[in-house]
Order: sequence, then structure tokens, then C-alpha cells
Amino acid sequence: MKKGFEHTIDLKSFKFEGNVLDIGEENYGIVYNLFKSNEEDDNIVDYIEGIENKKSIEKGYYNNVVLFFYLSTLWGGKDREKVLKDAYDFLDTRGDIHIWDITKSNNKILNENIKLLLPKEEIKKIKVKDYNIIKDYSKKDALNLLERFFEIKVIQDWNDVYYISAQKREDIINEGATSRNKLKVYTQQFSNKIFKGFHKGFKFPL
Repeated sequence: MKKGFEHTIDLKSFKFEGNVLDIGEENYGIVYNLFKSNEEDDNIVDYIEGIENKKSIEKGYYNNVVLFFYLSTLWGGKDREKVLKDAYDFLDTRGDIHIWDITKSNNKILNENIKLLLPKEEIKKIKVKDYNIIKDYSKKDALNLLERFFEIKVIQDWNDVYYISAQKREDIINEGATSRNKLKVYTQQFSNKIFKGFHKGFKFPL
């Protein structure tokens, strides 16, 4: 990304239906802020750091699992697949997974500024960093891993940042039954019901 640019994600109209499990290595507080904006909701939001604490999490309980700029921080496909399998187990029968993330290209570092527009006119800024030049991870990689466990519902992206919403499958597809060459072409139309939109704003350097 060129110096002086920042990503802006508009979450002002985003709402979860049901309870939420937030899985990540760093608790940005974004998911909690989105959840508490729905004041009439009596459901709960839980957070676990990584999946090493998963023994305390009830399987088949959550309506939503959120991975907020988390999958791209993991080293390889096996680690990411393990997280997605855990998310699958934590979700109820028709639960949804929500993924916000960013592409990490080989031979490049990440040092991205992201501005989040939250309900009630709140604004939060986070920085996503990854200095591992060997790592290579994209939206397509995420989709290939996801489709074993979930049916893709929504894909939205702008440049290297993307959002994916997917619903838990009734049964997991056997490994090897999916391939990159057979990956479905999913709609990337913006959905006002799910997500108001991505933008990329320009910030003049100081």
C-alpha cells in the first residue's frame, strides 16, 4: 500500500443476530462494540485469545463466531484450518462465521492503518502488522479453507481488505474433495443488510 493511505471499514449498520464468540490474538474490542450497540439484545459476547483456551468453550452453542484480522496472523494452512474446525464446532446448527482480514503477499510486509466506523458515531483505529516476508495468504486461500466447513453467503472486499460471511454446513466436506481449481465464483455485491461497505480513504502524510 502507498504511504498515506488508510483503509476505512464502515460498520455503523452491522448487527449480529444471536450470541457471539470472538476468537483472536488481540482483543481490539470491535466485536464487543458492535454487539453492545444492539441494546435490546439479551444475548452474550465471549472472547477467547487464540484457541488454547477452547476447553472452556461450549460446543454447538454460539450463533456467530468472529475472526477479526486473525487468520492472516497464523503461520500456515494447517493452523488456519484448525481454527476454522474449532469455529465450526463452537457454532450451533445454522450458525455463521464472520471474517474480516487482509491479504498478506509474499516478499512484502504489512503495516496497515485501518479506521473503523462503529455505531453511535464511534471511531476506532487499529494497525495491522506482519513483517514475515515469507508468508503468503489471500482471500482466495481463506475461501478454499472455508468451503470444507461452511457455505459462503457474502464476500465483500476493497483492495486487500475483505469480509466473508458463511454458514455452517450440515456435514464437513472430506479433505481433498475441494480444490482451488474448482472454487466457486461467489457474488461480491455489497449487502446493506449485512455490511454497509468498504471504502479506502486517503490521508495526507504529515
